[in-house]
Parts: sequence; C-alpha cells; structure tokens
Amino acid sequence: MTRAEAIKQALQNLRVLDAISNPAAEDAATVGSRLDQERARLSERGLVWWDADDIPASVSGPFCRLVAAASADAFNKAYDPTNAEKQIAALKSSEQREPVRTDYF
Repeated sequence: MTRAEAIKQALQNLRVLDAISNPAAEDAATVGSRLDQERARLSERGLVWWDADDIPASVSGPFCRLVAAASADAFNKAYDPTNAEKQIAALKSSEQREPVRTDYF
C-alpha cells in the first residue's frame, strides 16, 4: 500500500470519503501530516520496518486505523482503533523472531 492509498483508507475509515471518490487536497494534507506523525511515533517504539511509501498488506489495516484515530479530531469524528497498535506489535515480533535451534543429545 502506498502513502496515498493509506490516506484514502484512513478517510474512508472516518467515513469522510466514500469508496469511489478521491480525497480533497486539504483533507489529504491533514491526514498525511497525521500519518507522518503516527509513523514517527511507531518508529520510536520500534514498530516500523517498512518504507514510508511501501506499507505491507499485513500492517495496512491496523496502521490506517491508527492514522484515522489520530486524524479524527480534525474532522470532528470519534474513532476507536481497537488494538491496532497491538496487532502491529504482534506482526513485528513475528518478523524479528529468530529461528529456534534444536540441541540434540
């Protein structure tokens, strides 16, 4: 998923945008800045392993929910990301897990 697609999905999560329309430039800029902030916050916690414009499919849902929650106040909406950060953390831990070595006696 690209950054632009993530912005569009976050706006759809907030029900500001329908599935067919493209976001207005102002809305895209607002959500884009919140997306960057959320990505930076997750990066500081060690939960980002993807490029800014190449969001893995496994992370895109929870990440867009976090972006929607971060953007909700700008659109006078309420949005609950419901364990989205925990889902990303679970995916991160499976990405970094080292193989188990077996000791034979």
